[in-house]
Amino acid sequence: MGYELQIRRDSGIPIGEWKQAVSSIPGIRLDDAPTSITNPKTGQTVSIGGSDGDVAVLMDGEWKRVFHYFEGAISFKSGPVSLQDSDDPVARAAFALAKKLSAKLVGDNGEQYG
Repeated sequence: MGYELQIRRDSGIPIGEWKQAVSSIPGIRLDDAPTSITNPKTGQTVSIGGSDGDVAVLMDGEWKRVFHYFEGAISFKSGPVSLQDSDDPVARAAFALAKKLSAKLVGDNGEQYG
C-alpha cells in the first residue's frame, strides 16, 4: 500500500504557477495525455483521461506520470525509496518543486519533509 504526499502551501498553488515551476526543472514535464491499458485476456482497451497539471518524471529512460494537481495542491505516491534519497528522480523533483514554489512536502499524517 502506498503512502501519499502532497506539495502544498497555505495559500494554495495556482495552476499557472505550477506549470511554470514544472517547465523550469529538468527531468519532468507536463503530461495530461490519456493513459490506456489492454486487458490481456479480452483484448479490450480501457483509457482514462489525464488531468490538467499532471506531471511525468523521467525514470530509467521512460516518462512516468507521478504528480497530480488538484485544487491548488499536488499529490504523489511515495515509493519504497526514502524522500531523502538524492538518487530517486521523484524525490529530487518533489524537493525542487517545493523549493521553487515556496511550498512544503506534507505526508498523510501531517508530517513535513525537507
